[in-house]
Amino acid sequence: MSDQSTKIRIAKTKALRPNYLLTEFARAAAATAIDLCDRMTFLSVTGAPGEDPDILVWDDRLKALSYDQPDGPSRRIKATGRDLIGYLAGRWPPGAAPLALGFITDGMGVAFSPGHPSPEAPGWMERHAIGAPRPVAILPFLQYSPCALLFDSDHRLVH
Repeated sequence: MSDQSTKIRIAKTKALRPNYLLTEFARAAAATAIDLCDRMTFLSVTGAPGEDPDILVWDDRLKALSYDQPDGPSRRIKATGRDLIGYLAGRWPPGAAPLALGFITDGMGVAFSPGHPSPEAPGWMERHAIGAPRPVAILPFLQYSPCALLFDSDHRLVH
């Protein structure tokens, strides 16, 4: 019987450890987005795992505009976004990942919503603004970022 309790304790400990790989993917995505977020409110990056994601820029009225420029920032955001989206897709069982999933970033914080994973879906922002469902922060947002308004004071960090 003591062997079983030891195994359970080990499993609980592993589940509580920070996910460093997820954090590194999120940091890279935020770092590539910071220049665009400097001029604009925040970005959502959405796509199918393994494909180039779409970038939406959300203005101060929470209207989304497509950002698909052939420039360096767009290419870098797509590359780091593709990596993070691929990693997030791996959190679902094989074959069960959504067709499109993504995240939001203000250039510092990053969040995704397992309950409604595609920021491009109609009504995504409105549903999250009323708290149904709540996104999960991978990295905390800037204190006065519009993204921070989607969270309680603890930001519901993943780890």
